[in-house]
Amino acid sequence: MTHRPTTADVIAWFKDERARREAADARIAALEALARRSDLAVIRAFVSRVNARAEASMLAGRPLEGSHYAAIQAELTALEDDSHDG
Repeated sequence: MTHRPTTADVIAWFKDERARREAADARIAALEALARRSDLAVIRAFVSRVNARAEASMLAGRPLEGSHYAAIQAELTALEDDSHDG
């Protein structure tokens, strides 16, 4: 004979299920926040490297026009090369 759940059993199950969902939602929100901080750090580092490349190019006497574009392309190429090595 199987146990037939009581109203109290069902209410307890729903409360447990709600608590599990809320905990899962909290973990997802924490991971999303961590991902945003990580993305921001990666973007800032990328921009810093691009600016350094562009500044070095300008200091070497190359024209200002297009220096950031060229630096972005060089940085993307370097990142692609690194991704194939790792």
